[in-house]
Amino acid sequence: MTRCLYILVLVSLSACLQAQSVFSITSGRWVDITTWSGIVPDSTSNVSIGFVHSDTIDSATFCNDLTIYGELVIDDGGSLYIGGDLFIYGGTLNIDSGKAAVIGETQIGGNLDIVDGPNAYIQFSGSVGNDFNTNMVIHEGGVIVYSGSMSFAPAEEEEEEIIPVE
Repeated sequence: MTRCLYILVLVSLSACLQAQSVFSITSGRWVDITTWSGIVPDSTSNVSIGFVHSDTIDSATFCNDLTIYGELVIDDGGSLYIGGDLFIYGGTLNIDSGKAAVIGETQIGGNLDIVDGPNAYIQFSGSVGNDFNTNMVIHEGGVIVYSGSMSFAPAEEEEEEIIPVE
């Protein structure tokens, strides 16, 4: 009987320690519970930012996986540590004087905008790919640091004037 109870407790504990899915239900601050579906994301959370939502990070934050369909802004004083994978699908990750680190794979199918260097940077440890002919804009002074591999799909050939970002 004691052995069965012990096994039941272990199974329950392991279920609690697994990653929990959290998604935005409105725009707002990352640390505000009203932004999310039940809990504020933590290092074990798999987070999704909704299509019409714009969420802001202005303090140290953590998550496991992050999928962005809307917009995520990392503001001055904000930092985001992603222990798993980052996927941007039609959304935008805007690093505005903030910092981000990604340990797992990154797929950019939206916009990555690094605005205010040298305080704004992103660090990748896993592979980075941009297979959807989308934008990665690094403004003057913005920094990307990576130790994995980076691959990008060629842009469609069009006759366009290239205008530098100021």
